[in-house]
Amino acid sequence: LQIIDISTLPPTVVKDFKIQSVKTGNKLAPGTSIFYKDGIVYLGLAKAIVGNNEFFVIDVGGAGAGGSPTNPVILDSEKIDNGVNSIIVKGDYAYVASPNNEELKVFDVGTPGSISQVGFFDATGGGGNNGNGKSLNLVGNTLYLGRTLLNGNEFYILNNVDPETDHQPPLGFKNILNDGSNSSVNGIIIRNYLAFLITNEEFQIWKINVPSSITQYANPLTLPPGTGGGLQGTATDCEGNYIFVGSQSSNDKGYISIITGGP
Repeated sequence: LQIIDISTLPPTVVKDFKIQSVKTGNKLAPGTSIFYKDGIVYLGLAKAIVGNNEFFVIDVGGAGAGGSPTNPVILDSEKIDNGVNSIIVKGDYAYVASPNNEELKVFDVGTPGSISQVGFFDATGGGGNNGNGKSLNLVGNTLYLGRTLLNGNEFYILNNVDPETDHQPPLGFKNILNDGSNSSVNGIIIRNYLAFLITNEEFQIWKINVPSSITQYANPLTLPPGTGGGLQGTATDCEGNYIFVGSQSSNDKGYISIITGGP
């Protein structure tokens, strides 16, 4: 975990925080996902070989445990038994997407120093591996889950009125590529009745006002570096009528695409 002071130009790193107890072999497990809320950082790590726990709750100035941006304090942690791909925190609950059979794990974090798993979602199908939770979004009482999968449904819409359930049955689901290819929903943005999905190679738009009947809204856009260019869509965000997408080629050349509505 790096904490960066953005009040200065250029921004400066004020703290490098290493969790020495969690390793992937002989190296420290790298950070893979992060979420900040009310002075607490929720940090996900790669799958641990030594140390076990991959999901950490860290006080950086909001839990009254003496933590600050220059003195982070670990409050609690949980074993995910795999890497953590995405984290969302709302109210007293943290939602974790991970490549397990339970693609979604829900934790009660109302008491940050004593967290526990209270809910989950386990999708079916996908051949011999039906896990691989990859991305999340949460709007109101509806939870959106993206997966990495070969021959199965990669996009799910879940009822989250009660987070402390198995989230069955899904409100809707969709195989975003019907050609048998391995695909991944790496990012999800929800605006009204539309879902904007970042996949390995494409920016896709789906109409979701009827969750049980998800339909394509517009032709997909191929992200740079183009089809067959290796690792591509990796991150996304939205501001106003613009969507920003980060993508990366197999030779580590990075791109930022800015997408807006056409005429």
